[in-house]
Amino acid sequence: MKSKNIIFLIIIILIGFSAWHVLSGKLAGSTSSQLIITCDENTTKIHIQPNTILEYQWIHSVEKTPIIEVYNVTPNGLILIQAKSQSFGAGHPYSAEEFNGTFHTENGYLVYEIHYNIGKEIEILGNPEFNGTIVLKQDGKATTICKQFTHGVIKVEP
Repeated sequence: MKSKNIIFLIIIILIGFSAWHVLSGKLAGSTSSQLIITCDENTTKIHIQPNTILEYQWIHSVEKTPIIEVYNVTPNGLILIQAKSQSFGAGHPYSAEEFNGTFHTENGYLVYEIHYNIGKEIEILGNPEFNGTIVLKQDGKATTICKQFTHGVIKVEP
């Protein structure tokens, strides 16, 4: 009888520990958020890891010069951290102060260092001629997710 009580007690302790472990992760804000990228009819789902960077690159429709937007991807959404262009054209910021950031030149690009919270979703309307490309950078690897698409949605979901 005594050995059955000990086994029962061990089982209760193990169940309690397992429940505590699961709940403590949820209460501490542990997330398993994912980045969902849809380009035209293709959807890619990626688990968000620390220091995930997303780059959206395209050719400006008027200036015909490359534009690169760099986003930090977090479980809370997308944060625009850098914008690069090779010209001052329509739709470009004319000063870093517009975004409370800094400005410098680098390898022929005008580079705006900013911190602008975009939110959890971006919709991109484009044209294959603009050569829109989405590149994801995780763990030191760059992966092209989409290229030459006409409609895209980038979304962070729990």
